[in-house]
Amino acid sequence: MNWNDTIALRKISCTSDGLDVPQRMAVVNTISNRVIGIVSPRYKVIHNTDLLKVITPTLEDLKVDGSNPQIRTTKGGAVTFFKFLGDKVTGEIQKGDVVRFGIEFFNSYDGSMPVGFHIIAERLVYTNGLVVPKSITEIHIRHIGDVNIGTIKNRVKEYFPKTIAAINLWKKWSETRPQEYQLDSFLRKVTGERLRLDFMNRYKNLPKDKQNLWEFYNLITYHISHQIKTRKEDTKALKQFTLTERFTNKLTTVFSGKETEHETANLLS
Repeated sequence: MNWNDTIALRKISCTSDGLDVPQRMAVVNTISNRVIGIVSPRYKVIHNTDLLKVITPTLEDLKVDGSNPQIRTTKGGAVTFFKFLGDKVTGEIQKGDVVRFGIEFFNSYDGSMPVGFHIIAERLVYTNGLVVPKSITEIHIRHIGDVNIGTIKNRVKEYFPKTIAAINLWKKWSETRPQEYQLDSFLRKVTGERLRLDFMNRYKNLPKDKQNLWEFYNLITYHISHQIKTRKEDTKALKQFTLTERFTNKLTTVFSGKETEHETANLLS
């Protein structure tokens, strides 16, 4: 199945006399006639081509290149991701350490995912694919009722400019040098013993001028985007934690340099 194939909802009949199955519709690829999924009658199909038509001009207004998205599909083409990156929306966190922002849209035809987007960031010095805090990223809408692409477009206009706030925050992190007990206390709350020790060792092995909160954050995001190969509880917990705004809030508060060791432990509870 191609990402731009036409999709339609059709009634389901399962008996010899053609009685319809109540409260269920088939999502069908009209080119191949293949059934992609079974959904409720309230389900609203949003075609990938329609989504692109609406969001591309909006991306250009935000200085994100909308002409050549990276497209990937999963579940036999039922789920599609459109990744837009550009060199115009960037920020220098430290000298020579540049982050660029983009947007990845997602859509599904089988009801397994909503339609929406999340803001993404890449650290160009390492191209490690930063995980952006969820407080400025994922927006999604279910395929039900009066869902419309215009809502997605308006949310992009609202949320994407907040990347400036992330850049300013990360610059502050690059100037924040946490103490080892703070790192240790933080890691004890978000991951298992093996990963805690691993992160501590990696941080200690950084050059002295790189031992700051920004580099610590990147150790974690690099692990999530490149090194998680299992679904063990410690890695799952870590990934879930970093994808929430708690990660940003806790790092900012705990490592501000104002807390005692006892107060830091309380903040992390």
